[in-house]
Amino acid sequence: MKKIKMRNFIKISILTCITLASLSTPSTLLADSHPGYSYESNIGYQNPSWMSKIEDSTKLSEISIPGTHGTMALHG
Repeated sequence: MKKIKMRNFIKISILTCITLASLSTPSTLLADSHPGYSYESNIGYQNPSWMSKIEDSTKLSEISIPGTHGTMALHG
């Protein structure tokens, strides 16, 4: 009887792991189709003098630079 309970426990554990893995996967698989993501190398917008609008006394911790997280992943 203990063998049957142990086998059932193992089967349920494996099924639970598979279910949890399959439920967590789709959100990461579809992440690149979200409109908030862009993997284009050229988005058709250039602003080479953007830093000229920032005061020289501005600390780096006081500004937010968008697009820097994955920059080195693509171009580093």
